[in-house]
Amino acid sequence: MTADDMVSLIQARMSLIGARLDEGIAFALGEAERRVGDLVRDGALHLRSLTMRAELRRYLMNSGLPGWLIGGDQSKMGQLLLEDNDSGLCLRVLKERRHGYPGGIPTAGYNAARRLAWQEPLPVFTDVVKSPPATASLLLLWDLRNSHTIDDGYTLRVVHTLAPGVYGQAVPCDLSIDIKPGGELHSRLQFRGGDDPENFFLVDVDEVEDQGGS
Repeated sequence: MTADDMVSLIQARMSLIGARLDEGIAFALGEAERRVGDLVRDGALHLRSLTMRAELRRYLMNSGLPGWLIGGDQSKMGQLLLEDNDSGLCLRVLKERRHGYPGGIPTAGYNAARRLAWQEPLPVFTDVVKSPPATASLLLLWDLRNSHTIDDGYTLRVVHTLAPGVYGQAVPCDLSIDIKPGGELHSRLQFRGGDDPENFFLVDVDEVEDQGGS
């Protein structure tokens, strides 16, 4: 499996669930606004992302995500992991953090498991008949276009990071795939295989989310 094959695999698997994820994010944000919107506006910004993850989990559990396992330890700040049995992809659902983090991608923090996941390389095999790996870690990142209201919509993208990151600096990544309204995919960055992958940085703005295991 070459680097291009790996990118094609990710795009193919994401295209199958893009629409369902888009619907789920919209539903979960609406429910989060209904439940904790007033508290968020009073300053409890973390409640939106925590409630949104819980609502997204319930939505996906009820509606189904064929071929994917809805996992993660909810006791760890509502951790939500989506694992694809067929490809080995694992998506960690997180809120982008565009106030303190240029590029928006949250750092791994001090949790050892997260730090390993953030720097896990995308697997590339020279043997094309080799099966996909047990896991290939990616981040599924959502964000409001306007932090003051859900009415202006949201962004959703899949990224692959290269390092745990340092607070205040952009977390390097080599792949970013936007999921547009309706589930259409758009690749903003091209994954580059080899010993010296190029680092890309994207810049945007929003609220802080607690890292504790999420």
